[in-house]
Formats: sequence, C-alpha cells, structure tokens
Amino acid sequence: MPAKADNIVVSAVQSIAPFVLVFLLLLVTRVPFRASDMSMYVPLISLSFAFYFTIHRPRFTPILSLFLLGLADDFLAGGVIGLTSLILVSVPALLLNQRRFFRNRSFVVAWAGFALVCLGASAVIWLVEAFRIGAPISPFPAIVQMAMTLLAYPVLSWIFGTFERMVLRS
Repeated sequence: MPAKADNIVVSAVQSIAPFVLVFLLLLVTRVPFRASDMSMYVPLISLSFAFYFTIHRPRFTPILSLFLLGLADDFLAGGVIGLTSLILVSVPALLLNQRRFFRNRSFVVAWAGFALVCLGASAVIWLVEAFRIGAPISPFPAIVQMAMTLLAYPVLSWIFGTFERMVLRS
C-alpha cells in the first residue's frame, strides 16, 4: 500500500476511534441500568467525552458525530430522544472561546469548568423531564447523576488522555 493510502486509512481509523471508545463505554454503563431506578447512578459519559475532546482534540468532535452519539446515549438510557444530542452539540458552542483557557490550565480548573457544563446539562435534563411528566419532580436524581458524572470525570479524563496519547497521536 502506498504511503498516502496508509495515511488515509490511519486518519480514518483515528477519526472514528474516539466514538467507538465512547460507544463501548456507553454500552458497558448504560445497558445494565436501562430505564431503572439505578440509572441515576450512571455518569454522563458522553458529556465528559464532548467536554474533554472539545478542549483537547476538537477535530474529533464534529457536530454530526456528537448528535449521533447523543441519540445512541438516549436510546441506550431510555431517555427523551434527542435531549442528549441537543446538550452534546451545545458543548463545542459553549467552549468555543474558552478552549485555550481550559487547555493551558491545571486539571482542577478544567474540572471546575466541566462542573459548570455538567450543572447546566443536569438542569436541562431535569427541566425537560419535569415538562415531559407534566408535574414537578424531585431534582434528586439529576443531582445524583451530576455528582456521579463529576466524580467519574477524573477517571474518564485519564482514559481519554491515555487513549489520545496511544491512538490519536499525530
């Protein structure tokens, strides 16, 4: 195979590899808890992915891919179809002017930025669920899921960073 063809194949594999990783993580975490009371303990892995890769490797977070990842997450979680997609495609827009700030700061600063994004996403999920049900609902499940997502972010960030160094180095 000529060198140019090898580069195209490597580039194609690198382009889809992050989404394959996240989809596998979604399968491992979402399928056992689908539409159960335990689902509030499942972190928002796709949100962590969107935040991490928007900051560190924005070329791996095209809007269409984030939209499809959000749909997959909604189907696996049994949630409102399209809600996660809406949240995920808003992450690059929210970080558009902040990417350099977070990229050149300590992990704690990036984690604090993620906490703000996670708070907003959790509030949107809670509000949409309340409107869908048509009655006030307890914010407890949204708060628990937000806390689980924030606690999981350091581990997910390490996984994404290791994956980035091993697979996506270019």
